[in-house]
Amino acid sequence: MNTSKNTHEYEKLLSVVRELYGRVAWTHKTHEKDREIWSNKVCLVRWVNVLRGYALDS
Repeated sequence: MNTSKNTHEYEKLLSVVRELYGRVAWTHKTHEKDREIWSNKVCLVRWVNVLRGYALDS
């Protein structure tokens, strides 16, 4: 009987750990994607500034 209770508690704990791990993995992935998007935007803005500066100096 005690073993059954321990097994049930272990399964509940394992379920919580899996859910939390999934949330952390999802959050990490969304932050990576957000960084990629902003990195691309910053790169584009820098190139536009270089070209604009070149056009205004000519």
